[in-house]
Amino acid sequence: MRRMQVVFLFVFVVSCLAYPSVARAADIKIGYIDVAAVFDGYDKTKEEDAKLGTKSQGKQAQRDKMVENIRNMKNEIELLNEKQKEKKQAQIDDEIRKLQDFDREGKAELQRERDDMVRAILKDIEAVVNDYAVQNGYTMVVNSRVLEYALEEYNVTKEVLNLLNSKHRRSAVR
Repeated sequence: MRRMQVVFLFVFVVSCLAYPSVARAADIKIGYIDVAAVFDGYDKTKEEDAKLGTKSQGKQAQRDKMVENIRNMKNEIELLNEKQKEKKQAQIDDEIRKLQDFDREGKAELQRERDDMVRAILKDIEAVVNDYAVQNGYTMVVNSRVLEYALEEYNVTKEVLNLLNSKHRRSAVR
């Protein structure tokens, strides 16, 4: 008889503990977004990528001029006497070092700018997701990369992207 009372008490306590969490689970609203799709579809991403592309092309044009200058110097070297060749070779070596420094610094600069751009865009996305979640009563919105399976009806990617782009357009007009 004592054993039956303990089992009954255990089942009762577990039921009492489980019931509030079941009630709370009914209030949970979860959505998910494809952050990569939002990032790629964001107008600001496209604009910033275009700016970086233009800057990269400018750097490439500068580099091409430096390479052409080195080629011309190498062509001139054959027409010189030995003493002049040594002096010209020293100039060529110096220009090659400048080119290597230019390449290294240019890549580092473009990478820093790209990293800053990505960081700023991810902050924009996070802010819009937070606002969207609060305004629409979501308990949480998760990145679709962590999901194994979810119903499409919980996908809020399009809504977030539309809000993000409309917010960006409004700020661009100002």
